[in-house]
Amino acid sequence: MIAALRGTFRGRTDDGIILDVGGVGYEIVLPPIVEQSLGALAEGRALDLRIAYVATRDNPIPVLYGFARDDERKFWDLLRSVSRVGPKSAARAMVLPINRIAEAIRDQNTHLVDSLPGISAAGAEKIVATLRKKVGPFAELEEAAAPEAPPSGDELERLAVELLVEMGIRRPDARKAVVRLLKENDQLHAVEDIIMEYFKQ
Repeated sequence: MIAALRGTFRGRTDDGIILDVGGVGYEIVLPPIVEQSLGALAEGRALDLRIAYVATRDNPIPVLYGFARDDERKFWDLLRSVSRVGPKSAARAMVLPINRIAEAIRDQNTHLVDSLPGISAAGAEKIVATLRKKVGPFAELEEAAAPEAPPSGDELERLAVELLVEMGIRRPDARKAVVRLLKENDQLHAVEDIIMEYFKQ
């Protein structure tokens, strides 16, 4: 069983990144929020990842999932413990900091959970029903520090729109909503804050 890998970034594949460990290249799937937390990935960049190793009877070829922190892996494990949510769906759904997703589950915000990539409406209801009493510790976690300076106003708007589009919102509607939210609330300085505010309304 592989629990952790330390090596250097050697490029991308269709499904993930290649981590060179002592001359052996491992393909690793990174949830979006994990890759975002790592910042820009350049050739030769050193990475130290927690690893989840998944192989099943139906899919015997092992798939490696990478995480920057232990709590990210534990939250992914919790998500995929729900029926109808497989390991790949759980990874795709992690587009927001895990404490924000945990808050949505705890508060029974099925609208936001349903909008996470890879999660269907039925899956969102199942996740909320199954996990709302289990996610408290994750909801209380502090967010990891951003790897770079906060984005400028225009970049913040662009990133928020792109994330909403990825979550299934039509681009014109996403842009209109983001512009309105930023105009109404000057305390929104992070993409995650804008997304959470969007789904509160």
